[in-house]
Amino acid sequence: MTKILIAVDNTEHSTRAARIAHSVFGDSADYLVINVSGVETTGWGGDPMLWGVAYPAMVPGAAVVGSYPLVVSSNEAGSASGTSAVERAEQVAGTVAAAADIPGATTLGDVGDPVPAILLAAETHEVDVIVVGASHTGWFARLIARPVADNVLKGSDRPVMVVP
Repeated sequence: MTKILIAVDNTEHSTRAARIAHSVFGDSADYLVINVSGVETTGWGGDPMLWGVAYPAMVPGAAVVGSYPLVVSSNEAGSASGTSAVERAEQVAGTVAAAADIPGATTLGDVGDPVPAILLAAETHEVDVIVVGASHTGWFARLIARPVADNVLKGSDRPVMVVP
């Protein structure tokens, strides 16, 4: 049986990419749907980009997410309701899988940088194909951060289906 890993975020574009993957590989494939989310830092007043400045400071023992250090571990991160960031990411994956009408999809959630998390999930679950959506960003946005689809395509040793 073919194993397909579909990387999603919480957008209609991800749902479209998941639907296309399902139409290409059919009901007989085994689907894993992954969402990787970032975690808000504590004590920073939210995202430093809202203030117009990125703070490239490093805190010993902190993982870097985006342009600022992540001070909270994925095990400690949670909302007031007690739901961890990993559980929220898994819920997003489940929502997209349901919206794309993928029966029996296994949902995965992770926290951190999406590219290494997607590649690790592909290796861990021994998938045959990775499916990612490609958004059309402007040239300036591409200068700051390469799209996830580009980096997954370059870093993967497995076939990658990019849905524009």
